[in-house]
Amino acid sequence: AALLPAWPHDADLHFLGANLACNMLSASLRDVATAEGNVRRIAWTREVETLLGRSFSGSATSEPEWGVHWVMGPRWASELDDPARVALSIFIHGLALAAKVPESTMLGVRGSGNEPAAFALVQQLKRAPTATPAMEVLRVMCSFAARALCGRLPPGWNDMALFKRGDAVTEIMGALHAKHANRPHLYLAIMATDPMLQGQGHGGRLIRAVSRVADAAGLPIYLECGGERLKGLYAHFGFELVGEAPLEMKGDVAGWPTHPIVYYAMVRPPQSTAAAK
Repeated sequence: AALLPAWPHDADLHFLGANLACNMLSASLRDVATAEGNVRRIAWTREVETLLGRSFSGSATSEPEWGVHWVMGPRWASELDDPARVALSIFIHGLALAAKVPESTMLGVRGSGNEPAAFALVQQLKRAPTATPAMEVLRVMCSFAARALCGRLPPGWNDMALFKRGDAVTEIMGALHAKHANRPHLYLAIMATDPMLQGQGHGGRLIRAVSRVADAAGLPIYLECGGERLKGLYAHFGFELVGEAPLEMKGDVAGWPTHPIVYYAMVRPPQSTAAAK
């Protein structure tokens, strides 16, 4: 709480683009996605932003999202659930949501105590983007300005190496996307589960929901992920490995990363609706 002061009111979230009517998927496909009772279409809220930041930061009992771990650098690598590291992760992913939410559909599930358990951010694309859209850049700038005005810039936000690694990851992901999904597809851009609720099937429910959408539309699903655990998880749900690239940056801190980190590109081919049932 001391690291990030409370938001003063909900108006700033609306300013940042939260709770927009995200109409990326047609109404019929959204119905397909939410056919499983506890999967719901959700809006961008502080709860979602915090869940994403905590999930990708990792904890003593759950591994981080390895691309984010690499971007954050050695300064924050020793304790995954260090409050300062988590605050920085929430900040980074708040900016990511600002960029992506208006052209996306968000699906979520809640745990047994009605707490947010997991969510997915999905985009329906005609082809892989050739460059970061100007509107995404503008939304990130507006989000950053709003957070600065609210006093919500966490320790480490101005680390230039962090920005450089972030640009490098964006470039690597873009190259993988263009090479392996340059055709109509669903892009599973983000999947996150609360670290305290992993292993309870919440992520699987969301993957099945997105798969139903893809099968109904006759589209493949494309995603990138880091680490062997996630590669194995997505393979379990029918995703095939189509490419990979190491996360590295010329001139980075010596000895970082401490072990090779690879990003994987994976595709789930569409299945007939009869076979998918």
